[in-house]
Amino acid sequence: MKTLKVTDEKLCIGCQLCVLACSRKLGKGVSIQESYIRVTPIGDNHYKVLIDQGKMTEELALYIAPVCPVNILEVTSDNA
Repeated sequence: MKTLKVTDEKLCIGCQLCVLACSRKLGKGVSIQESYIRVTPIGDNHYKVLIDQGKMTEELALYIAPVCPVNILEVTSDNA
């Protein structure tokens, strides 16, 4: 099974597009609260990206990865 992975978190710009794409694909509308991804600030222009791997599906990962404008999301095998 494939899953979503953050390749280089320090490049995250905090745009939340991955968060919104996830909630939209889940049918929850455009909602930061309903997403399986959280992007939180950890300092000036630095962000922590948390992905709930227990809920992330391969279909969802394939939908979300391309929306990142800085390409830090990658779909990989869950044992990679």
